[in-house]
Amino acid sequence: MKKNQNIVIMDDNRFDSILRTKLEDYHHPVIDHTAISVLHQQQAVTTESSWYSRYRTEVLIGAGIVLFLLMYFLGYTLLNQTVRLTDQQTKTLDDQSAELAALRKEVSRLQLLTTDTVWIIKSQQQDEQITLELRKRISFLEESNRELMALIASSRAFQPRLAGEESMPLTSISEFSVSPNFIMNDDIDQPAIPNQTLSSTHEKSLSAKSIRALEKHYSHGVGIKIGPTADIFLSQYSLGNGQLSISGGILADFILSPALGLETGIKYSERFYAIDDEIALSGSTLPGIDEQLGNLQSAEVDYRLLEIPINLKYRHPLSLNDHWIASIGYSCLVYLNEDFEYTYEFDSPSTNPTSIVSTVTNNEAKVYPGTINLSLGMSHVLKNKKIIEGSLFYNHGIGTQGLEKTRAQYFGLRGTYWFTVK
Repeated sequence: MKKNQNIVIMDDNRFDSILRTKLEDYHHPVIDHTAISVLHQQQAVTTESSWYSRYRTEVLIGAGIVLFLLMYFLGYTLLNQTVRLTDQQTKTLDDQSAELAALRKEVSRLQLLTTDTVWIIKSQQQDEQITLELRKRISFLEESNRELMALIASSRAFQPRLAGEESMPLTSISEFSVSPNFIMNDDIDQPAIPNQTLSSTHEKSLSAKSIRALEKHYSHGVGIKIGPTADIFLSQYSLGNGQLSISGGILADFILSPALGLETGIKYSERFYAIDDEIALSGSTLPGIDEQLGNLQSAEVDYRLLEIPINLKYRHPLSLNDHWIASIGYSCLVYLNEDFEYTYEFDSPSTNPTSIVSTVTNNEAKVYPGTINLSLGMSHVLKNKKIIEGSLFYNHGIGTQGLEKTRAQYFGLRGTYWFTVK
């Protein structure tokens, strides 16, 4: 038995009508081309920065405060140590002066004693032995007293007394100074040798360690000295032969401690050298050579420069007024200009060749690798409190210099006249 099948035939118009009915509420989305850039901006705004970027200013301020406090406490500790050392030396001097006075009284008492005739030999021997021991003790205390007096007197000569500072009484120096008639040798019957005055010997008796202690005691912060300087030196170049030159300028010396200082400044110099060797001429990179003028026979280089040195200096005391000076450092060279003078042979095959001279000038300032500096010398404090310093120095070039790319070395004598600013 066949089933009934209902077949619906639909024309195109009806199908289109059904589709329009289904799609009449559908709206096609509009593409926004700026949406991606807005998204990127929102991501940039919402990105969290690192903690050290947000609190960088606070961290720097905190580190600066901590560094200042550390430097303050370090300086306070050093100052207290110096004050305690001075107080201890003063107390020791007072104690020894009191003991010395007591021993003198005891010696005077023993010398005035009268003994019985029966015991005169024994008493003389006993008193002589006691007196000898006391005199040895007195000599030892007087030597210690002289050293302490010299140290205090030298400190006063080294640094004037500040305004408002209480001065230590010096009556003990005159009261307990060694008199010519009191100092005796081990042989009590031998007369005493006159002692030299303290003012003429205290400086020579001070050791380098004592001078360094005085300098540390009177150093307050960073000291500053400024002065003119002049150099006279010989130059040696890889391309040619130099000649005697001079330079001058002004230097500043920052005294970081009694032993160390940092020296810098600026110096002006004019230097000259000649190239005569044909091999050196052929291998050089001299600017502005004109081969049409003939065969190059020689070249002369004249240049002007500024030298900016930075040297670390070490001072070793010989006395309160004299120091050994040694330094090591680096100098930057700034070329201001260069003049090249070339000599050509125009007609070399002839018996009397003609020489032609041409000049090339470079006025462009340029900085070149500088020199490593070494020096050794002495400084002396004058009566007007100015300081004169002389030293031998050697500067070794660490790179090529000038348009011709030469290497140079310098050695000579330097003199500086220092004015103390702080």
